[in-house]
Amino acid sequence: MGLSETTKTSLITGLALVAPLVVTLVAIQLVFSWLRGFLNPIIQSADLVALSGNNEIVAEVIALCILLAGIALLGYLAQRSVGIGLFSLLDRVIGLIPMVSVVYTSVRQVSNALM
Repeated sequence: MGLSETTKTSLITGLALVAPLVVTLVAIQLVFSWLRGFLNPIIQSADLVALSGNNEIVAEVIALCILLAGIALLGYLAQRSVGIGLFSLLDRVIGLIPMVSVVYTSVRQVSNALM
């Protein structure tokens, strides 16, 4: 094997090792930036930066806890009789909206399959 063949093989091997790491880092960065888009309105409306001593990371953690608590509360209510009726009504209403119903129904089926 010559120098050019060794270089080519080494480059391909290096790319095969680095590519999954780069894709993973990009995916994590996308998830965090997407999550920050949800957290920023909570941080601003509750003025969490001021409450956390002007520490944005602490404010983001507090906002994440508030968001997770809200999601858990929704899940709790959805399991009770009032929540079951309310969320089934919401499902029916969303099912009447032409383009939204396709996306909502698909995502709903996937989430039901995962539960």
